[in-house]
Amino acid sequence: MGMYGGIMIPIFLFIILVNRPLQACFLGSTKRTVHISNGLPGNPTLSVHCYSGNDDLGNHSLNNTDEYNWSFCPLFFAQTVFHCDFKWANKEAHFEVYNDRVGDKCANCFFLAMEDGFYLSYKNKEPAVYATWSN
Repeated sequence: MGMYGGIMIPIFLFIILVNRPLQACFLGSTKRTVHISNGLPGNPTLSVHCYSGNDDLGNHSLNNTDEYNWSFCPLFFAQTVFHCDFKWANKEAHFEVYNDRVGDKCANCFFLAMEDGFYLSYKNKEPAVYATWSN
């Protein structure tokens, strides 16, 4: 490699990475989006707090039919996991809304909070119970 060969490859890779659109994920992996909707009866507020090992997405209050969503690129060399804590009236729930098992199924994961639990839907599949409330 000549005098500049050893330095040109890292510079070239840096230029490629810097000029990539922000929507792109590392090495072509698919961007993921998690959607959480309040489908609770009446007009109650659903409190949501979601986080991963790297990101705290803060607290959100969803009125009936409101949706909260976020997008991310899964980690390339490690597992990406997002947890959410939910509160409604005197009920609570805590579960992983995204992990490798969920990620294998959907790039867009739709969770709907209902009176009897949380339903997951993806790729035009019929919603199915994914988690339940605890008292």
